[in-house]
Amino acid sequence: MYIVTVNNPSCTILSNARRKEIVKLIAEIKIKYNVSIPVIFDRAYEDIIHNQELEPRISALSFDDNNVVFEVGTFSKLLLRLLELVMCYRRILKYLNLLDQVVSDIGFSAPLINQEITAWLLTHYIKTQLQFVNSAYREKAFVLSEFLNATLEHRLINMYGGDAGFYFYMTLCVPTHKESSFYKFLSRTTGNVEIDGNGEKLPRLIYIPGAICIQNEDLKRSLGNYQLRISYGFELIEQLKQAVVLIRDAVDYALMKELSDK
Repeated sequence: MYIVTVNNPSCTILSNARRKEIVKLIAEIKIKYNVSIPVIFDRAYEDIIHNQELEPRISALSFDDNNVVFEVGTFSKLLLRLLELVMCYRRILKYLNLLDQVVSDIGFSAPLINQEITAWLLTHYIKTQLQFVNSAYREKAFVLSEFLNATLEHRLINMYGGDAGFYFYMTLCVPTHKESSFYKFLSRTTGNVEIDGNGEKLPRLIYIPGAICIQNEDLKRSLGNYQLRISYGFELIEQLKQAVVLIRDAVDYALMKELSDK
């Protein structure tokens, strides 16, 4: 069983209580059926939970009395996809059938130079860097959340995120998929020269439609087609505000187009 502790795209955070229940369930299955099922908790984004009002995360290993838990962390955004895997050494032999751990630049290990760089950065800078990054993300998340709610108003059905990572995942009152009027407004492909310009202008806004994030076809039609993900990780807050205004204008255009088509 594979569990992501901070969801992408919604940035929903797995609570300690649910984490404990998952471990308990897998342990009960192991005892009842005499089978070993590893449960892997992927901690990607967990180190950038920047809302300090949330309960501190407790490692799933703390609940593991039956040797079923693995925790996976990654430096993939920082240092060439380095990986950390926390578990009992006997279990890595059992589940992955590895006979020995070989440190080299092939297989399961990163090149020695990357390991050395990582060790040095972790020793000297990781705490300071995490504090700096989380503080910056928290400030941007708060400002952007306030602006989203104030600007989109009734156009915004609901919104997730803003506590970890750098995404907001929104449900709007109009479709957002690639054939929608909303999408065409933002990509300058409406066919209206007054909106699209003369063809030399770049798209107004690039976003991830919710339809791409949902695999279930029923959910995609009923929910995913009305959703989108916006990232606040890299852009300046003023540029993010400009993006929100464009989203508002695109919603209004889509609503007007819907009325005119009727």
